[in-house]
Amino acid sequence: MKTLTEQFHAEIETFLERSGFKATEFGRQAAGDPSLVLNLRRGRSPTLATADRILAFVRRHEFLTVGAESVENSDEGSCGDER
Repeated sequence: MKTLTEQFHAEIETFLERSGFKATEFGRQAAGDPSLVLNLRRGRSPTLATADRILAFVRRHEFLTVGAESVENSDEGSCGDER
């Protein structure tokens, strides 16, 4: 069973892979700290407040991404002029 720290780090790494965010840009946008991901990889543990802020950023971005994909997929097969 993974610790909370391991789960948190894994979630960040998965998000970076899926989203295409560069580590420094993610840290800057999610927590105002461009060194965030590097520090996490070196073993740093954020405060709970910072972890909450980072996870909220991930959730918002995932929601926007999934929402955009849903809209794109719903347009498939449509010829655009349905009367």
